[in-house]
Amino acid sequence: MGNGAEVRAAASAGAALEHAIGWDFDVLLTDLGLPDVAGDHLIKAILAVKKMEGRAWSS
Repeated sequence: MGNGAEVRAAASAGAALEHAIGWDFDVLLTDLGLPDVAGDHLIKAILAVKKMEGRAWSS
C-alpha cells in the first residue's frame, strides 16, 4: 500500500468482523450503538480474533 488510506465500510457487526479478520488495519472506528451488536462487543470480538492489543476511546 502507498501513502494513502484505505477505508472499508460495513453494514453490520458481522460484516465488520469479516472485514477485520481478512485485513490488516491500523484504525477501527465504530459506533457504540450498532443495531445488531453493541460496538464495544464488536471491538472485543475483533481484538480476540486478531490477537492484537488495542486502545479504545469514546465520546
